[in-house]
Amino acid sequence: MKVLAIDAATEACSVALRVSGQVLEKYQIAPRQHTQLLLKDIDQVLNEMGVAARDLDMVAYGCGPGAFTGVRLTLSVSQAFAFAHDLHMVPINNLEAVAWQVDAPVGDRVFVAFDARMGQVYFAGYRRQAQKMDCLVAADVAEPDKVPEFAGSGDCWLAGSGFTRYAPGLADTVCATATVTPTEFPRASAIAELAELRVSQGQSALAPDQATVTYVRNKVANKPGSGGSSG
Repeated sequence: MKVLAIDAATEACSVALRVSGQVLEKYQIAPRQHTQLLLKDIDQVLNEMGVAARDLDMVAYGCGPGAFTGVRLTLSVSQAFAFAHDLHMVPINNLEAVAWQVDAPVGDRVFVAFDARMGQVYFAGYRRQAQKMDCLVAADVAEPDKVPEFAGSGDCWLAGSGFTRYAPGLADTVCATATVTPTEFPRASAIAELAELRVSQGQSALAPDQATVTYVRNKVANKPGSGGSSG
């Protein structure tokens, strides 16, 4: 399977090409350069791996939550590429992508929190399985001291920029005995792998005009191509 993955929902900007399990990724922390980097990086990964756009199986993309402009940029670039090359799309939640990046054993819990600005964090909780992440706490946004405790069986891991921004208080609130990892931002390589797993397990990819984004602040509706005032 040949999967192109795109993400610019956070401070990180990344593009990855996954071909039969082999991955080439361009990844940078570049908060104000996403627009300039994405198209160049797409061309680079395709050219370096010798893959024509027409030979791709799908486009995977980080669908949020994250910065509003970053989520919208990711969607617009991914949609434009998919429309241009007659490809279907697979949305991957950015919080889930970070959870997947954590090297946690099967059965362990992973809680992810992103700095959402305005004194809040986006968060979600998962349990690691061999081929997927089970969602235990649905994605939401709250002040750090209002994030719920992440109770349950199995060891607990904490990841995401929220734990750096609000250390150590947020970690103590979520799970005082957890391991805090240095994994802060989603990577397109994780988005590509999760998308490939989902399609192989029977999930249908979306036509470009049905591509969705995930907003959690102010409960913005998750509609195809929907806008909003915040991510």
